[in-house]
Amino acid sequence: MKRELNLRERKKMMARIAIEEAALRLFLEKGYENTSIEDITNAVVLSPRTFFRYFASKEDVVFASWRDFHDTARSAFEQQPAGITLYDALEDIFTQLGELHQRRRDHFYLLSRVILTTPELQPGYLYRMVSIEPLLREFISKHWGEQYDPLQIRFIAATTLTAFRVALQCWLEEETHTDLPAIIQAYMAQLKKGLFLEQTSS
Repeated sequence: MKRELNLRERKKMMARIAIEEAALRLFLEKGYENTSIEDITNAVVLSPRTFFRYFASKEDVVFASWRDFHDTARSAFEQQPAGITLYDALEDIFTQLGELHQRRRDHFYLLSRVILTTPELQPGYLYRMVSIEPLLREFISKHWGEQYDPLQIRFIAATTLTAFRVALQCWLEEETHTDLPAIIQAYMAQLKKGLFLEQTSS
């Protein structure tokens, strides 16, 4: 059970989110390189000193939400009950990550636009996305290591993470607010059924 934040912690969280959102909007409007830390602090009426209490740099602001991503992943790993199948565990883990994105859709939509229009940020995005893969492999090895060999575990982790990434990208590209967890579950079901259908080419 999560501990309820006290007033001080809530204020700090709100300040951090306000800086993130203002920075992303400015990066999209003015360009990442053309936006200064002073521009960001002016937008939220805070001092540069306050900015550096929360973030080390502009890039740190861009990728701040990945802390929540990793925290959610680790929490989802720990929540999986004994006796669950690997498929069901992975589906639940990625569904929880989808729910995180669903709750902050506007933020992640804005973030995706900034990444898309700023080539220098794209390697950092890809690195952070795949950084969860070793955690996945460790989780699978710990609980299903006797059932799958290391090569299978590596393949399962990479394939399911790719399915999540593609589902996320499709969801962000849509104009309507569709249900990301449902998209993830559909992609996972396709993986379970098999990537290739039996139909011959036309």
